[in-house]
Formats: sequence, structure tokens, C-alpha cells
Amino acid sequence: MPCLRNSSASPRPRSRSPLPIVGPSSSVETFYRCLANGTRGKTKRVESKILQSFSEFARWYARSKNPFIVFENAWVVGLHNWVGEQGETLEIEMPNFGESDSQLYQSAFDMMVASIPNIGRILAEPVVNAGLPTQLGKMMDESRGSACAIDATHIKSSILTYVALILPDRRLEPPLSHAESKELSRGWRHPQLAALLIPAKYLREYGCNPEQVTAEIDSGSRVISGRDFPAFLYPQDIRYNEKQPQVGLFRGLLWLHTFKALFTGPSSAGSAEFRGALTRSCQATRNGLRRVTPETIAYAALHTYFGMSNAKEWRTDMGTFDKKIFFEAMVSILQRENRWQRSLFKWANTKIFGNPDGATDAPQVVDQGPTDVDIFLQQIDDDAGSEGEDEGAVSSGNESAIGSIASQQGHESSVENRGSNRGESGVRGAEEPGRDGNEGEISGNSGGGDGLRDAE
Repeated sequence: MPCLRNSSASPRPRSRSPLPIVGPSSSVETFYRCLANGTRGKTKRVESKILQSFSEFARWYARSKNPFIVFENAWVVGLHNWVGEQGETLEIEMPNFGESDSQLYQSAFDMMVASIPNIGRILAEPVVNAGLPTQLGKMMDESRGSACAIDATHIKSSILTYVALILPDRRLEPPLSHAESKELSRGWRHPQLAALLIPAKYLREYGCNPEQVTAEIDSGSRVISGRDFPAFLYPQDIRYNEKQPQVGLFRGLLWLHTFKALFTGPSSAGSAEFRGALTRSCQATRNGLRRVTPETIAYAALHTYFGMSNAKEWRTDMGTFDKKIFFEAMVSILQRENRWQRSLFKWANTKIFGNPDGATDAPQVVDQGPTDVDIFLQQIDDDAGSEGEDEGAVSSGNESAIGSIASQQGHESSVENRGSNRGESGVRGAEEPGRDGNEGEISGNSGGGDGLRDAE
């Protein structure tokens, strides 16, 4: 069996490990049977746990790295290189990707290899040549797209509230409700939303003659490019400087509300300021995100723009504004290490995580003297000569209490098992917006590392 190649990619930090690929070889066979059945919608609930590691990885990669990655291509590129290092060939033809795209796909593959334990068990199987890119890659692309669409729905329903928070009167005029048609009421059809969406370099012109600028946008004579900076990225009290567009860039507060809604939970999104420790269920906590990154800032900015636009669905064409171009352009400038970037990241980390360097690695524990365990261990050491002296009295005194606790724990275990059986029915799981960004992630480790073993 060939060995898994060493990956240069570092594993992404996680608050919990993904489901590993464990168990006997028959479990790997079950994995492929489950994968094949999944393409026809016949995957059983227990067997679907086998695929959760890949779906979970795809969802988080979309949010934290690239919402436009094509995992089917990443599998093709990664497997070609992996199999080539084993002195073999892959039966699937290698498309003629450009150098930058090939590097992008290889990076995604390397990160997946580093993130999913024992993935080598899958890569080493003979059927790897045919099954993974076309079936598993497509399944991961569906999970990626689902994560983006769910986030878009989430922000669409809350962005008007966040917009009102940054306006002088803290309200939209004319008023808008979340129930109104997005296609008919948002984007260039609402003056205040349009003033936030318009490239900052056109803002003064729009303020003088909004009807004409809007007509030019609608007709296509004025192009809205994904490589221009929307006005919402700037504070409203800063005048855009064409010669120095970096002044004030990303210091607008609106994208911070969106970032918090997506990563630190809706309960934290009502204020641009830090509001205390993150919840355990938010995306940042669950996936080990402790500070802003170029990709997460760009992802939040993209959803801010999309939420205010009149595009009905995530996949909707937005005219001359290209979501992918916008995301890549924002990442490219945010990745450049310089004084502007360092200052911005410290500012954003302070507002989101409460610290200019990001969330602390571990909570600070205040010394409150010896714990119960410390006292107990000391007593054991002191009483070493009289071991077992009080054993009978303690046993008789606590027997009924222990029995009561055991009975209660048995009842709780039964309730938890019933809840777990109802909780997950496939890759999509509990993908519902508005629950601190948890939708679709593995909401519990029932089965944990035995995902493959359970499916035998």
C-alpha cells in the first residue's frame, strides 16, 4: 500500500477533530458504496457519517479560504500529483489548468490531506482512480455551494438591520422590511443601499445626480467592476481619495456586522464593538478561527455586498459585478503585508475578538487556591498509612446516592441517544440559518472516530 505523501500545508486549527477514516478494509469499501449511493440519494443515515469529514471540510474551506473553489478539480490535480509520486498514473485525464489554478487546487488538496485523519486509507485504494474526483469532488462542491447559499440567506434577512445601525438616523428611508421582494426593493432601487454599493470613486457624483447614475448603471454605460471599492468599505465621514484609496479602506463598520453574523454568531452582530467571549456554537469557536484573515474579511465583504444587492439567489448573475473577481481582488490587497494591513487587522481583531492580536489561545484562569482534587490528593498522601480504613462507612453512606445518580445518567443517555438519532440525516444535516452559524457542521461527535466502523 503506498504511503501518503508529506504535505507542506499546515492543518487548520480546530476545536475538535473531524471524523477520521478508521476501521478494517471493509470500512473503506463501505465508504465507496456509501459514496456511490449518495449520488442517487440513497445514502443511509448511519453510512452518511462516513462522508461528513469531507462535507464539513468543504463548508469551512468555502467560508475561510475560497467560496469559489472547485473541489472536483482539486481532486484531479491533487491525485495526479499524489499518484505520480507513487510511480503510477491516474486514469482520469489531467485538464490543462493554468499555473495559478493548478497551485490553487493543489493547495486545497494539501489542506484536505492535512485536515482529515487517515485519509491515506482512501487514497491507497485501487478504485481511487475512478471514484474520488467525479463523485466525492462533486459532493464536496455541493456542500461548498450549500454553505455559501445558506450564509447568503442568513445575511439577506439581517443586512437591513445592520445598515440601519450605521446610518445617521439609524433607519432606512424609505423604510424597507425583510419581507419585501429583494429583486424589487434593494440594490440600485433604494437610494441609501445604492449609496453604499456604488464604488467610492462614484459616490460624490451619485450624491449630486442619483437618477442619472442609476440609469447609466441599469443601461450598462457605467460599469460596476468587482475590482473597485464599494462605498460601504469606508466610514461615511471620510472623503474618498482617488490618489490614496487605502485611506479609510475597510474601516467602514458594515462589514464587521456581517463578519460577526457569519463567524462569531448573530448574537454578537448587533454591535460593531466586542461584546464578550464567543459562544461555543459559533463558526469561529468550532473551527478554531481566532483572528481575522484576508479570506474571511473578503468573504464578509462579499456577503455584505450581495445582501444589499437585488440579486435573489447566491448563484444569480449580478451583471458587470463579478462576485469571484471581487473576492479575489479583496484577498489580493489584504494579503499584502504592510503597515496599512497590520493596522487594519489589529483594529478588526479588537472589534471582533477583543484583542488586537486576535482571541487568546486559552482563557486566563485566576488562582483561587487549592482545588478539590488537590486537597483530595494531599489527604491520600497524608493517610497513606491507614489505607482503606474508612472504606466501609463511605460505601454504605453513599450507596443510595450513587444509585440515584446512575439512574439519572442512564435516563439522560437514553434521551441523548434519541436526540442523536433524530439529529442528522445526511450531509446537509441541520442546515438552517440563524443559529450562530452552525448549520451543516457536525453538531456532535456521536459516532466520532468510529464513523466508518459504525457503517459496516
